This record gives sequence, C-alpha cells and structure tokens, in this order.
Amino acid sequence: MENIKLKNLTLIMAVLISVLSFSYIAQSVELQALTPRQQSIAKIAALTAVGDLDKLNKALHEGLDNKLTINEIKEVLIQMYAYSGFPRSLNAINTFIGVLEDRKAKGIKDVLGPEAKAVSSSKSKFDTGAENLAKLTGAKTVTKNTSAYALFAPASHHIWESLRLLWF
Repeated sequence: MENIKLKNLTLIMAVLISVLSFSYIAQSVELQALTPRQQSIAKIAALTAVGDLDKLNKALHEGLDNKLTINEIKEVLIQMYAYSGFPRSLNAINTFIGVLEDRKAKGIKDVLGPEAKAVSSSKSKFDTGAENLAKLTGAKTVTKNTSAYALFAPASHHIWESLRLLWF
C-alpha cells in the first residue's frame, strides 16, 4: 500500500514539474509552429530513426503531398545514417523507392527538385558549423568544447572532435 502511495506521489510530482516547466518555457520563449513541410521532415526523420517502415511509408506519402521534393526527402534519408545507422537509413530509402513506384503507378507526378550541392566555402568546417549553430540558436558565439569531460576522459574529446569535423 505504501509503495502505491509513493508511486502516485512520484507521478503527481512529475506532472506538476512538467506543467510548471512548460508554463515557464511558454512564457519565456516565443513558440513558433512548424509548417506542414517542416512537420513532414521531422516525422520522416523520426520514423526512419525508430525503423517503423509502415508508418514511414505513410509519412513519405504525406511529405510528398506537403510539397517536399523527391530530392529533399532523399537528402533527409541519406543524412539519417549518421543518427540512426546505415541499415535504418537504407531501409528508409528502399521504402521511399516503393512509395515513388506506387505513386507513379497511380499517375501521381512528384517534383524531383534540385540536387543537393556540396558546400563550398573558404571557412573551416568548425567556423561554418559555428555560424550555422549561432543562426539556429541565436547564440552570439560558439567556442570549441573544453568542458570537464574533455579533461577527465580525453578519448571522448577525440571522438567528439572527429564527429564535429564530419558534421561541421
């Protein structure tokens, strides 16, 4: 009986903290809704990450209906390998091929869109990434990470640097 009371109290506290946190965030940050295209990108990426191919199939149809181009969706699926691994990314790409074949058979003509282009810049990958991160977050400057974990576990810092160089 005492265990049930403790669980109920824990649940009530978690809900209260969540409500208060959301209330604070809503008051301190102007929330902006995502466009249907942006929602489709998020849904496609999330379903790729979890490997739910049946729901991904539907999300891919919705994404195309929401005016995402074939190449935009293809780029999302290609980029997902870094976050969810090659098998899930490849499964998603194969699912997308099936969606395109299904739509073509139904007479639906989807827009191919422009191919992704390589980024050409005289800036370093870190500087380009820092600039993009500043745009996304509103931060004035971004510095290289010299946090405690890097001092405590230098190997983790080398892994981070390798990943940072790949992504930025």
